[in-house]
Amino acid sequence: MSKGPGRWQRVLLDALEESPFIGVGGTVWAHLDRPATRSEEVAARRAAKRLAETGQVRAIYRRLPRVDSKNETHQLVLTRLDYLMPSDLVPINASQWVDTRTAGQL
Repeated sequence: MSKGPGRWQRVLLDALEESPFIGVGGTVWAHLDRPATRSEEVAARRAAKRLAETGQVRAIYRRLPRVDSKNETHQLVLTRLDYLMPSDLVPINASQWVDTRTAGQL
C-alpha cells in the first residue's frame, strides 16, 4: 500500500500550491538550492510522470530557445488541473502521459 506522495511528488505538489504551473527542473533546483544531480533529475521527472498518470496534475512541454544556439529545448511543465495553459507546445513523439490537447480542447 502506498504511504502517500513520495519526496519529489510532495515537492512538486507543494510548488503547485504556490503557482498554477511549474517547470520541473527549476522547481528541483529551487528546492535543492543547487543544480540537481542526474539521479535527482530522473527521480523528479519520474515523480512528475506518476502525478500526471494518476490525474493529479497535467504535464505539458514548453518550447524554449537555447541561449547558446538557434535550436530549441523542451521544458517539462506541470500545471494544476484547473489551469488552462496551451499544450500545443508538445514536441513530436511526446510520452503518452504528456497532455497533448490544446487549451480549446480541455
